[in-house]
Amino acid sequence: MKLDYRDYQARVTFDLTPHDRLTAFGFGSYDLLGQTTGGVFGILFGSEFYRLDLRYDHSFPDGGTLRYAVTLGYDQTRVADERNAQDRMVSSRVEFHHPVKKGVVFRAGADTTLDGYTEDKSAYVDPDDPTIQAFDRLFPARTDLAMGAWADVVLDVTPRIQITPGVRVDLFSSGGVALPAIDPRISARFAITKHVTIVHADGVAHQPPSFIVPVPGLVPGSLNGGLQTSFQSSAGVEAELPWDLKATATVFDNVFLNMSDVLGTNISNLAANLQQRALGSAVGFELFVRRNLTKKLGGFLTYTLSRSTRAFGSEEFPSAFDRTHVFNAALGYDLGKGWRAGTRVVFYTGTPKIIEYRGAIAPPPSQSPEREPSFYRLDLRLEKRWKVGKSGWLAFVAEVLNATLNKEVVQTQTIGPVTIPSIGLEGGF
Repeated sequence: MKLDYRDYQARVTFDLTPHDRLTAFGFGSYDLLGQTTGGVFGILFGSEFYRLDLRYDHSFPDGGTLRYAVTLGYDQTRVADERNAQDRMVSSRVEFHHPVKKGVVFRAGADTTLDGYTEDKSAYVDPDDPTIQAFDRLFPARTDLAMGAWADVVLDVTPRIQITPGVRVDLFSSGGVALPAIDPRISARFAITKHVTIVHADGVAHQPPSFIVPVPGLVPGSLNGGLQTSFQSSAGVEAELPWDLKATATVFDNVFLNMSDVLGTNISNLAANLQQRALGSAVGFELFVRRNLTKKLGGFLTYTLSRSTRAFGSEEFPSAFDRTHVFNAALGYDLGKGWRAGTRVVFYTGTPKIIEYRGAIAPPPSQSPEREPSFYRLDLRLEKRWKVGKSGWLAFVAEVLNATLNKEVVQTQTIGPVTIPSIGLEGGF
């Protein structure tokens, strides 16, 4: 068995003038899992992506800002039959913030993204195989275009009430089909006291059909079934607590229409069932408590209680990705003399078991299905930082993910323990 992974990110900024700044930000990731069988090495999973974002920022004397940026990207994932799927992407965006007068800020922007998808030809399979043909029809070589514009206005109605109405307009084009979308949205903030604020938000969002999970370079290439639509609503409370703690508690209710959710139905024939559409919903509660990591003792705690469901025809059941409880907590402590130690705890309950039902591999049509076991892990981190010059720094980092060596059950299969020790070097100036 071979496991290879690496991640990187780097950012460089240069101030042309007191009001003009150039920024180059690059980041990427590479993951490879393979094994040798009979003396032959085979790739079980391989995926990588790279991004380079170039930005120009200008600040106006009245407090307004302008940003123009161009992003270049390359994605690649190894799919079946020893072939790769690739995506070469270029996008540009512009953002403008302008304080019209006291208590009124106008914000607007526009963006365009061009994706060129390609895929290696099958080398060891019959090109006339119906499964291969269906897969190629679902992920054809093509060029996709997405372009949109948005605008909103931040209105301080009173010193305690702020309302932000806005709208976004998009045009998606793929496979010779072009579809428009209009997404209105509004949010409001009500300062109850100096330390307590109530926040509401409502909006509509559209997006093209998507794959089971986000996979670099692997995106369905047809808009014939229409766009996915979501109606999103949330309400929450933000509070400043003693000991420099800040907390946010939010309830949310989202409704999804025309979803391309293959794991809500038969997954034995992905190509055919990605054309099917479903209804869905997600309701729940989120809690987020944090203390700034620049403090001697800092960290955060998050907890989500939620239920995500899917509906096909007359049957409704929890989504294959539904987890009732998700908990994360992290602490960082400054040991002094450039040393800092940290730890993170992750816990979540299991997803519904995937079973054979009416000849299909799917979650059972039950509101309380049998679930996979819960999972937790403990991560550890130790860092030593040195100053370099007036503003630079260099840090040696040692980390262990899943130091508790816990195994996880995914779709009835026990995985792991996947424990990843690593050492790294970080720096900035």
